[in-house]
Amino acid sequence: MRYLIILLTISLVLVSCGDDRTEDLLEQYDVDLTKPVTVIASTDVEEATIGDKIRYTITVISDPELDVTIPPFGENLDSFGIKDFGRSEPRDFKGKTIEEQWYVLDTYITGIYNIPPPVVRFTRTDGGVREVEGNDVSIEIISVIPDSEEPEDIMGIADPVNLPVDYKPYILIGAGIVVLIGAGITTYILLRRRERKIEEAPPRAAHEIAYEQLQEIVNANLIETEEIGKYYVLLSATVRYYLENRFNLHAPEMTTEEFLQVVSTAASDGVLIQDHRNLLQDFLTECDLVKFARYGPDEEQMQTAFASAKRFVDETRADLVEALPG
Repeated sequence: MRYLIILLTISLVLVSCGDDRTEDLLEQYDVDLTKPVTVIASTDVEEATIGDKIRYTITVISDPELDVTIPPFGENLDSFGIKDFGRSEPRDFKGKTIEEQWYVLDTYITGIYNIPPPVVRFTRTDGGVREVEGNDVSIEIISVIPDSEEPEDIMGIADPVNLPVDYKPYILIGAGIVVLIGAGITTYILLRRRERKIEEAPPRAAHEIAYEQLQEIVNANLIETEEIGKYYVLLSATVRYYLENRFNLHAPEMTTEEFLQVVSTAASDGVLIQDHRNLLQDFLTECDLVKFARYGPDEEQMQTAFASAKRFVDETRADLVEALPG
């Protein structure tokens, strides 16, 4: 009996929360409950940064006797990545039936996005079918690159803390042992190298590795098999890996905007002229459109993207730049 009371209490709280949210929507969108069907589209935020999770909800308020058809999952959301989705159980509210279809979205391209109005069909009691259009939703995606202003949330250095036990002698003894072991290992390695006279091969040039990877992409026949996503992932990874090797960078988790900024700073010796920077930005942006915005290029565009990648490597390879007159 006690657990039954607890469950009933939780249910009442959840229903109350849902009713509060519905009241807010009715007030925000000035809903007329005399209409047989009303459709409201909303998001939990109006502005988000790249990679943030955005909750998009379609709320349908209808007369109980009507047969309502909510839009298929994913309709009008081609510009976003869908991380999760679901549909709530219908509930009663002031003589109406309320249904909600929700999505968790994200994107990695900045800009202002407009989600078109959802269209809901319903069947009247006389058998007639009608459509009701909801509202569109706009949301702005901004970059995560911090502003140049000095952060205000960084605290000063804390005062030193006195340790109750003096571990200094033990640290010195341990450090001495480590130094002796390190010196012994170093001496052993140097003697072994002198005895064997091993000549280590020089590291491979970044452009040689890039050419091999580009050839592997060609051999995979991804264009013929229409594996567009995999093709652009491998192509962009090849260019990123080439730039990391070429300029001694390490930025596997950076967004395209952050990566371009780091490359521009690292290539301060004039290797990347403006034409190269524009070519790199256009190439990486096209790859992002395919990977994150479901953009579908044709075969000619895919061949052009490959040519852009190879041209970038051809014109920025280290041996070519060193051979140019100063």
